[in-house]
Amino acid sequence: MKNPKFNSMDSWAIWDIPDTDLTNKTPEERQKFFGDNYRPNHFPSEKLTKDLDAKLESLKYVIAGMNPGNAAIDQVNNPF
Repeated sequence: MKNPKFNSMDSWAIWDIPDTDLTNKTPEERQKFFGDNYRPNHFPSEKLTKDLDAKLESLKYVIAGMNPGNAAIDQVNNPF
């Protein structure tokens, strides 16, 4: 990434997605497909490219959330 402005509370992840077309699935069905596809302690590094900026630009969805856990104890509380 060209200009990352991360701190100790930032994190990101890449998930394996099911091979099944989820377009017409209910939320419960989607959750089951993702649950069935989950592999503990697996990071899909093959999905990372040398040009992470290009990869991020090609993504269809990005989910953002705040979950600082214990990392926030010594951090200034800035609004999310």
